[in-house]
Amino acid sequence: MRETESEFLLNFRMKCRDCLEQRRQGLSVKREDRLLVKYCRLSLEDEADGESNSIRNQRKLIEDYVEEREDLRELGSLELSDDGYTGTNFNRPGIKRFLDLLKKNQVACLVVKDFSRFTRDYIELGNYAEQIFPFMDVRFISVNDRYDSSFQSSHDGLEIPFKGILNDLYSKDISTKVKAAKRQMIKNGK
Repeated sequence: MRETESEFLLNFRMKCRDCLEQRRQGLSVKREDRLLVKYCRLSLEDEADGESNSIRNQRKLIEDYVEEREDLRELGSLELSDDGYTGTNFNRPGIKRFLDLLKKNQVACLVVKDFSRFTRDYIELGNYAEQIFPFMDVRFISVNDRYDSSFQSSHDGLEIPFKGILNDLYSKDISTKVKAAKRQMIKNGK
């Protein structure tokens, strides 16, 4: 039997309480023992057989970003992707796997190309970036948005909601994404 979204959120909140209690008792998983998750998503498949070009480009962008930062390179990593899935909900195999790892307190950091790859729902983006990830001690990095939760201050609080709203309005954001993909292809010599 599949878990409904409200059941999932209730179970997630209960698991978060369990993690908090483990922290109080000193039983929580050390940050260095948790994973860096590299997450890629594309709504519509391109014409390529197998994996889409956009997923490959997102992967390369994220890998380059991680490789440039020693603190991220030191973490064990896992790549998750959803090729051909909408970002308007969490009914995606890769994101469900991520959320399962998050519930088990096995994630130290999530790296995405931009906020819209994680979700296009600006309310969910705000919930995770401003409440769930800090509570679970998860660093959140959006490469193209130049956002890293480790370096954001409280006066930056409007950035995520505004970008989330813009991502809901996909058509206004598409040209930037196309340009970024083309730059990555040029960088890769294609």
